[in-house]
Amino acid sequence: MRKQAIIKIKSEFHDIDESRSEALRLLSEVKSLVGTEFYDSEVSEEGIDAMIDDLFDDQTEMMEICTEGELSSDGGRIEIRYEEPSTTEMGNTVTSISFDEADRGIVTIMRGGDVYTALILEVGVRHSCVYNTAYMPITIVTAAKRIENNITADGGEMTLIYTVEGGMGAVQFNKMHINVKIC
Repeated sequence: MRKQAIIKIKSEFHDIDESRSEALRLLSEVKSLVGTEFYDSEVSEEGIDAMIDDLFDDQTEMMEICTEGELSSDGGRIEIRYEEPSTTEMGNTVTSISFDEADRGIVTIMRGGDVYTALILEVGVRHSCVYNTAYMPITIVTAAKRIENNITADGGEMTLIYTVEGGMGAVQFNKMHINVKIC
C-alpha cells in the first residue's frame, strides 16, 4: 500500500577531529544516548557542550528538507521514498529509507540516480557500504550508535545517530531526524 506523505528531514553532520581523545568522543556519544542527566550535577550542560564541541572540527553542516514523497508498507517492510530537492546538490537522485517492521533496528538508506549510496545502519554493528562519487565508488563503514524508529504505515518519526568512516581515516558523526506525515 502506497500513501502520499510529507517528509521532513533534519540532518547534522560533524567531522570528528581524530587528534582529540577517545574520552571526548565517548562523552559525545553518551550525551547523545542518555542526555545530560547522566553527568554529575556539578557539571553544567554548557560545560558538557563545550567539551563536546572541542571534539568536532569547525566543519559542522546542518541540512533541513521538507518534501513530498511516499510511504509504502508491503509484506512487513516499510519504505519512505522521495526525490532529493535541488537544495541538496544531489541532482536527479531518489532516496529510499526502509526497514522490516519485525526488526526496526536495521535501517537501509539507498540513493539512486546522479548519486548512488547504499548504507546499512544497525546499532553495535559496523557495515561496509558503497558511496559512488563522480570519480569512482568508494567503500565506507557505518556504525549506528542509536536508532529510534516509530514509523508505521500511518507515518511517524525516526532518529538515526551514526558514524561514517571514509577513506584516509576521515570520520563523520551524523544525526538524522525524519518525520513522515501522511497527506
